[in-house]
Amino acid sequence: MTVEEGQDDVQRVPKWISPLDAFASALDDIEGAQAIDFCENSCEAWQNILTSDPPPKTSPAMVIALDSLNALLTTMTAVTMDWADTPDVRDRFTRESAQQRAKDTLYAILRDCKRWLSEGLPSDAVVQQRISAVIEEVKQAMELIEKRNAEFDEQDAESGRRPVRGDPGLPRPKHGCGHHFHEGVFVHGGREPALWRCVRPDSADVGQGVVAAHLR
Repeated sequence: MTVEEGQDDVQRVPKWISPLDAFASALDDIEGAQAIDFCENSCEAWQNILTSDPPPKTSPAMVIALDSLNALLTTMTAVTMDWADTPDVRDRFTRESAQQRAKDTLYAILRDCKRWLSEGLPSDAVVQQRISAVIEEVKQAMELIEKRNAEFDEQDAESGRRPVRGDPGLPRPKHGCGHHFHEGVFVHGGREPALWRCVRPDSADVGQGVVAAHLR
């Protein structure tokens, strides 16, 4: 990293802390009466912020951006699995409990990043380690949800049941297609524009970063 790039990051990091702080404080304003709808809408909202002016892939600001998106994805995964694994609907995630989980995680990221302002920014090596950690978590989420999707499809086939949009017995968001990872792409709600595109660590497409959030 050059001295000029380091100075840019010193200015860039607060510019990403500020919108994250505002976002975490405004989760009440995100639509969605059900937990899964809140998760879908919050992921999409942060994605829009991230893709409007993404930070450089080597910047600590990218850690803020991707850690936050991953935190929302992790909440979504937990809610989806909860639908599958918790028979009693009264014990499942509510909008309020899903929102609180997301809020707690985002504020933990904020506390971590605000320390950078007083203690110094993380090194390039640490930035890459953090981004690599996000990759691994996304891969695990992919594997988990793919496995669960396959189980649902098998159950539907065995019972002769045709999945119905909005069916409360399945963890499907309002767009009706569930949280599917397809060919390395997180296809959310049945829409081809992806919330996540995973770029493998060995990919030659390093210009996109290891995990890039973008709309086609």
